[in-house]
Amino acid sequence: MDHFHLQFPWALVLLIPLALLIWRQLAKREPALQIPSLAQIPAGKLKRLSPARIIPAAFYAVAGCLMIIALAGPRFDAGEIRQKSEGIDIMIAIDLSDSMSAYDPAKNLRTDSEIRRAHEAGETLRRLDTCKEEIKQFIKARPNDRIGLIAFADLPYALCPPTLDHAWLLKQIDALELHTIGEGTGLAAPIISVVDRTKDSDAERKVMVLFTDGSNTVQNKVTPEQAAKIANDYKLTVHTVGIGSRRSYIEQRGFFGKQLMAYPNAFDEALLKKIAETTGGNYYAADDREAMRAALDAIDKLEKTPEELPRIALYDEKADDFAGYALAALLIGFLLSRSVFLRFP
Repeated sequence: MDHFHLQFPWALVLLIPLALLIWRQLAKREPALQIPSLAQIPAGKLKRLSPARIIPAAFYAVAGCLMIIALAGPRFDAGEIRQKSEGIDIMIAIDLSDSMSAYDPAKNLRTDSEIRRAHEAGETLRRLDTCKEEIKQFIKARPNDRIGLIAFADLPYALCPPTLDHAWLLKQIDALELHTIGEGTGLAAPIISVVDRTKDSDAERKVMVLFTDGSNTVQNKVTPEQAAKIANDYKLTVHTVGIGSRRSYIEQRGFFGKQLMAYPNAFDEALLKKIAETTGGNYYAADDREAMRAALDAIDKLEKTPEELPRIALYDEKADDFAGYALAALLIGFLLSRSVFLRFP
């Protein structure tokens, strides 16, 4: 009953006059024959209230109570729907090139033995897994924004347009895997793809967050710098996040078992800064999970939704049901008083 409530609870005040009316009716003397002495009535037969009065009156009372509850507007919460609003459209672009299989140890792991121990304990995640986990938290913190997803390597692959269905979006993020759309890193194509998908949006602000750990290795007709200028022309702000540190490593299996090999960062910081500056965005360096979280927190604070998204509450109205029950109780009371409990004074 947590979701049951009355729209007009003040209508329950009518229960007071109903109770007084019922009491008055039951207190009235029943029609009776005049007799000279009570001695003519057998012992145990003298009763003030008989079933013929109580039972029909009980049904009438129930009918009155149900009708008053119907007037109070009983209903159950049935959820809500969100209206489309002119807020922020956010497109997240995630690099799926082979280098996203590398690991970036936390800064508190200072020696190779500490890094190896943390790796064997599963405390250090691949760049892709770190990216996925932190992005999911970012999405959960912005329930009122339309957010979409695009993956890229040699070519971009749009997985989800800007949507309020974040449950579906989170499933698409969970399904991301490496070696599915190539091994290279093309930075221009995902920007152009996002421009194409958001240029007709009615959002007040359009934002792209690009995550990559590599430099541009794919040659397209449009360079990343040119793509940034096009994005700026269409009022698309691009924030860039460069992933990787000087202590990064990859896991390789050889003749002597699992080996951790050094894999320093290879992203083009100057290019990522240029893309962000051209579009009015910011560049962030993410050399471990904490830095990734800090970058997303900064973007979350910077890209605030202008206004709360309008919502429409849905209710399952029960007034008609209670009115129907009241009519049924009234009818039963009437039939009983005119048949089973019919009295002849």
